[in-house]
Amino acid sequence: PELQQRGLGSYLLQKVGEEEKLAGIDMIGSSFSATQNLLCFWNKAGFSMLRMGFSRDHVTAAHSAVVVKALNAEGGHIARVLAEKFQRNLRLWLKGPLSDLSAEVRAYLLTQLQGDSDKVSEQDRLDIRSFALFNRNYEACMPAITRWIEKMDVSQSTLNERDRDIIGSCVGMNQWSDVVKELGLRGRGQAVQQLRIVLKRLLESED
Repeated sequence: PELQQRGLGSYLLQKVGEEEKLAGIDMIGSSFSATQNLLCFWNKAGFSMLRMGFSRDHVTAAHSAVVVKALNAEGGHIARVLAEKFQRNLRLWLKGPLSDLSAEVRAYLLTQLQGDSDKVSEQDRLDIRSFALFNRNYEACMPAITRWIEKMDVSQSTLNERDRDIIGSCVGMNQWSDVVKELGLRGRGQAVQQLRIVLKRLLESED
């Protein structure tokens, strides 16, 4: 503890970055249990946030964070695209899978927010398809799915009433336990599978 707050960590990171850049590495990164102090430290060191884990670590009871720092132009492009996607999705994640973040971490992330958009992008469409057709994790695709559904008039679609209920419950509720109860299902797995089926139908109706 007596060696903390003396700039040693920042100095070491600087040296690591210099050596890896000389070695031709595109970027360096870190994953850690997120606290406000650690997020501030990595941000001050020039690292961009790319991801927050959707579940708490069983040891630290904190969500994990992933940060990177670009060392060249190619790394800068990749880091910028991923950081912008994280920023764009953050508000929706905070209402859903990241709703149990600590107040301090939530407040910090909101201060770093650079803006978002409810426009459905091409990347959103790729995320939606990857969930509906290729079994990708729902939480990662949840913001894209939400933006897409909110822009759509589901009542005018070819979906039946049950399908519309599935869409409404999955997009409108933050907890899977609430979705399962509302729809009378056996568990989260069944709810996710039914959502995949409905989204696939919507995608097919657009083609």
